Amino acid sequence: IYAASLPASTEIANASADAEAADADAWQRLEQDLRHFGQALGNAEQGSNALAVGRDLSRTGRGLLLANPHRSWRGAGSFYQVHLTLPGRYDVAGASLQGFPFVGIGFNRDVAWTHTVSFASRFTLYELRLRSGDRQYLYGGQLRDIESKPVTVQVKGEDGALQARQRIFRLTHFGPMVDLSIVNPLLGTMKVALRDANVGRYATMVEQYLRMGQATDMATFTAALRDIGVPVFHTLAADRNGMAFYGEVSVVPRLTGNQLDTCVNTMLRYLLRVEPNNAVLALDGSSPRCEWGADADSPTGTNLYGYAARPTVLTTDYVANGNDSYWLSNAANPLTGYPVVFGFLGHENQQQLLRTRLGHLMVEQRRTATDGLDAAAGFTLATLKGLLYRHRVYAAELVLDDVLRICQSMSAGAAAESRNSRALRACETLHRWDRRADLNSRGTQVFTEFWRGVRERLSNLFTGVIGRADFWATDFDRTDPLNTPRGIDLAHAPNVELVLAELSDAMLALQAAGIAPDAPWRDVQFDARAEDRLPLHGGDGNMGVYAAIQADLREGGYSGIRSGNSYLQAVTWDDTECPLADTLLTHSQSANPHSPHYRDQTALYSRKEWLRLPFCAAQIAATQVGETLTIRE
Repeated sequence: IYAASLPASTEIANASADAEAADADAWQRLEQDLRHFGQALGNAEQGSNALAVGRDLSRTGRGLLLANPHRSWRGAGSFYQVHLTLPGRYDVAGASLQGFPFVGIGFNRDVAWTHTVSFASRFTLYELRLRSGDRQYLYGGQLRDIESKPVTVQVKGEDGALQARQRIFRLTHFGPMVDLSIVNPLLGTMKVALRDANVGRYATMVEQYLRMGQATDMATFTAALRDIGVPVFHTLAADRNGMAFYGEVSVVPRLTGNQLDTCVNTMLRYLLRVEPNNAVLALDGSSPRCEWGADADSPTGTNLYGYAARPTVLTTDYVANGNDSYWLSNAANPLTGYPVVFGFLGHENQQQLLRTRLGHLMVEQRRTATDGLDAAAGFTLATLKGLLYRHRVYAAELVLDDVLRICQSMSAGAAAESRNSRALRACETLHRWDRRADLNSRGTQVFTEFWRGVRERLSNLFTGVIGRADFWATDFDRTDPLNTPRGIDLAHAPNVELVLAELSDAMLALQAAGIAPDAPWRDVQFDARAEDRLPLHGGDGNMGVYAAIQADLREGGYSGIRSGNSYLQAVTWDDTECPLADTLLTHSQSANPHSPHYRDQTALYSRKEWLRLPFCAAQIAATQVGETLTIRE
């Protein structure tokens, strides 16, 4: 939305006239385009899971941390592993995104931390009232000039020569004007500026991450967060002393509930139709009362919420997050009373993502030792890692019994290639399926395609959850958010038709890809970056698989991994000086196909193995591979 220059005023007038005369097809197109826009803004595919355990739930009395970010497997959005040491000043191991010169998710001798993507507000759109041939805008009863700023860059042409390219940006005191016609032509009639809370915060981010890495306990770690340098993440941490922490301490503009009630009164807001979840905030750009405010402890020179106003938890029990809001950071002690700018996804008293629900349920089962991981209750490093690789498909636990009931109620004798016959064959496979995304699971592919189709038809525009009460047998109950909604309302006839249609379509999709519905998952989902195919466990996080793998269905299987489990980190401590850290980079460290490190960790991941990362100097010396490269000034 930064990219396009604003059209001339005559074009805007003509577009407005066209919008007023738009027929039903144009409005239907707008709805489809907004769905894509919403999916981009509320996309938890590149999300994450995180779990921090305190001493009351730890068998050793030490803290434990599980980091499970779901990131790209390639390119600038992917992780690299690093151990960065500045003698006497900084000693941190972990991973960071490409191009970032510090450890983003990691641990030191006393503290470990991780992040999950937060869907709090980072920017606001301001709808402007333009005047004077679109050269000025109305603000507080006065006219302000719109600044035109030419920007020139050098672009290499096809002949290899550099050519100057110029674009003129139009700037207001909020920020640059943007053209939403890239979303839909009807939205291009809106005159909009964008204010981005992360502008100018890069240096603060670098300094804060360095201070986080220097923390010696939870008190010094949380003190490092107070400058609010984390750009877009929830933060979870555990320390050697058995403290666990959750905080929404990322960059969030200070907008009060009263402002959201009175300033969201624009036509753009109506068109976006986001009243229930506030994924995009479009404010009145003509009123000073709609400006961002500040708290007494807001970072100097900013209009961000200060630390004291943030949702945070410091506990000896546990905290967890799976990309929903702060509300259920600890399921037994919900956080309430915070404005929706701290996260529209899974906001207070709203339906949660399936990964969020499953994560909390698995913690409770570990608390009571009912998960089969260990006869003794509580967490150890082994059970923490085991939780990640359970590969339960939680959506199947919620709906598959009802899906099978629909098939059982059908009369036999359907035509061989009819919709119902395909649905029955799908159910035959699903009846034998173990409801997991493990390498030996048979039928995961059928449920994956079935649930994909159901979600495409029924999921919410921005949040991705299926919130329709006419689908669920037991509706969402805010007093029981981990167990509701569940089941399919079989008395609602359209649900039966939906299930049969999506089962049939799933079989057709697998047939077109040449995949047997009962083939073992190891033969269906794989990493195909080199000649040998490495089978991959895990599955689509949208169907409630905790260890998510997002892959495209292609001929022969699910390959071309887009994102999912990336840098894995399970950390705790004992009585020695060195932390105990088992890690894995699922897509491996090297991007060079000829390197031995191009797929070595991917092979370990395929076998559900981990690497004990050497942290202290003696451990590093004992496991060093290759020669030390010394760089001098």
